[in-house]
Amino acid sequence: ANIRGIKFEPLKSELIHFTRARHPRTEYITFRDTRLAPVESARFLGVWINRKLNWKIHGAAIKQKLIK
Repeated sequence: ANIRGIKFEPLKSELIHFTRARHPRTEYITFRDTRLAPVESARFLGVWINRKLNWKIHGAAIKQKLIK
C-alpha cells in the first residue's frame, strides 16, 4: 500500500473468507493495531456478499429497501 500510495482506514475495513465450508474460518489479521475478525457478510460497492458467495443476503437487503 505504501509503494502504491494507498491509505486504508482499519475501522472501516472488514475481513471475509470466501468458502463453502460448513464452519466459517476463524483466522484474523492485525492491521495497524486493530484486530480484524472475519465476518459472515459485508457490503462492497453497494452489493452485499457473504462467505458462501450466494445472493441470499443481498436479496434480503433489497427486499428491506423495497418495503421502506
